[in-house]
Amino acid sequence: MPGTEPDRALHLTTRTTSFFIGGKRVRVIDHQQWRGWITNRETGALIRDTGNWNDVYTYEGNHVVRGVTTGAVWRFTVPGHGIVVHQTGRSVFEPGTGEWSTPFGGSPDVSGLCPYV
Repeated sequence: MPGTEPDRALHLTTRTTSFFIGGKRVRVIDHQQWRGWITNRETGALIRDTGNWNDVYTYEGNHVVRGVTTGAVWRFTVPGHGIVVHQTGRSVFEPGTGEWSTPFGGSPDVSGLCPYV
């Protein structure tokens, strides 16, 4: 018998567009669409878990020199209450330095979901 932890279902769709100059890849854009549901096992209440974002990778030779993520990566919506947790914005990663420049601030605080799950 399942425990009282919420049940989760999801579907991720990715569309990739690649750009080449002189036969060499220079940029890749991944368009991400996330559709998920979290179900409270005790009450059956549903929380929508959605996201839409783009990942853009810039190449020099065969190496990614910069990655940029923009959009809504986390968005939890409770019927009748609206969006209770979200993480949107722009994040930049430069692999050579290992540094991130982001207003995302890491993972979102999901404690706003506690009253609903």
